[in-house]
Amino acid sequence: MKIRVVILCLVALFSQMTFATVTNREHNQFCRVTYNHYASSAYARENGGRMPPPSLGEVLLDGLLFPFRYNPRLGQLYRGCTQEINWLEDLRKHYCEQDSPIRSSRNSLPRGLRVPSHLVFLFDGAADFNAPAGHEMGAINLDGSEGVELGRGNFHGGGVFADYLGKDADILPTSRQLHYHASSGFHSRENYDSAHACFNLMDMYLDFAKKNKSNVRQPKLVGIGYSNGAYNILHFQDIANRANRPFNLLISIDPIPQAHLFAINKISSVIPARSSRTGRLINAFQNTDHSSIPGLHLRGRPVQNASVNIEVTHENDDYMKEDGHKNHVRIRKTETVKNMLECELKKLMNPSRRCSY
Repeated sequence: MKIRVVILCLVALFSQMTFATVTNREHNQFCRVTYNHYASSAYARENGGRMPPPSLGEVLLDGLLFPFRYNPRLGQLYRGCTQEINWLEDLRKHYCEQDSPIRSSRNSLPRGLRVPSHLVFLFDGAADFNAPAGHEMGAINLDGSEGVELGRGNFHGGGVFADYLGKDADILPTSRQLHYHASSGFHSRENYDSAHACFNLMDMYLDFAKKNKSNVRQPKLVGIGYSNGAYNILHFQDIANRANRPFNLLISIDPIPQAHLFAINKISSVIPARSSRTGRLINAFQNTDHSSIPGLHLRGRPVQNASVNIEVTHENDDYMKEDGHKNHVRIRKTETVKNMLECELKKLMNPSRRCSY
């Protein structure tokens, strides 16, 4: 009995020692970086997404040292997370704005902290990004002022995403956190770079909190993309893996290479493969399109090593056209894709569920 008590005491002592692994230097750096992001995000919200301009002293000093170089901070767009993500701000205030020293609270978390159950990144296709519709869907990174892409904002992928992941959808818990992004490269705000920066920032918060409290919730990661967005969400696997937060579920709908790479990829047929660390990857594609964009054939492809590749044709889905007319646009509304999205999201919540294709 005494030996058991001693062992339990040693385990408890060791646990306390291993939780408090953040050094003062790491703490100071965390607070400095997160405050800079908080201030920059607040400024960007009121100034068209742009970063605060450098001070006059910084401009003059930079001009003296590098007289022929343009200051990159002039007019630079903010890349990172919005200050309105409550759990990030709760953690920042808890670790960086408490009156008591950080050492006294290293093994605690803010009361009422609500880390999301799922981080969901959604990437729409070229000319499809629509910030007002994305904001209405419940995307936390948008306030609606970010505009639409190429003056169109078709919301082709977004409309499908909203049915299964929007604020009124109930497949995933309400604690999910949605990020909706442009992906073609034509839209300067809330694009792939913005998603990358915010993901890395959230990863930094979660890592810091984990070092201070081992049982902080680690959200599951979900990615869904359509067209150019599917191509980009496949590339996003590399970012997730570098952060040691691989995707639990990734769904690509008719992946099409980026516009500026289209000619090269049309020849080489290069589509990113499924990473060995990605939990489940489902890819739906068609190979008959014409006229979705005049002069181009927007035809998706299989993803190498995907858990499932589904070729959607007029033979297995009545919504597709036998002659291929606008099948790239049509595929997102097929029963095949709708059933796939519903079943895979439900399977994420209940792994024993079977999805038949």
